[in-house]
Amino acid sequence: MFFNKFILNLLKQSKILIINFVPILIFSPLIDHYFGPLNKNKNDYEILLEIFLHILVLTIFWKYITVLLLNKFKHDENIQDLIQGIVLVGLQKNLIDKLNYITYKNPLRLLKIF
Repeated sequence: MFFNKFILNLLKQSKILIINFVPILIFSPLIDHYFGPLNKNKNDYEILLEIFLHILVLTIFWKYITVLLLNKFKHDENIQDLIQGIVLVGLQKNLIDKLNYITYKNPLRLLKIF
């Protein structure tokens, strides 16, 4: 009896996991490729604008997916939000490259305060 409950719970959690991550795994690389790789020939303000727009699009997409899934499937949203955020941002290689580039060009780094 316990084994059957365990298997049913495992299947339920697997369904929730698949429903949450298939849209992210499909659309996240598309969003990343839409913004393109880092172009060091652009000035810093253009790169910052790209970073801002990239994060804005990710936020809108994340909110849309969350609302869509919560309306159709009732489950714990706290863990879902945490894992979705990590996966969604982690799949954004171009965004991570731009953030690293702009971080190392930060004028406060030249002061060597820390």
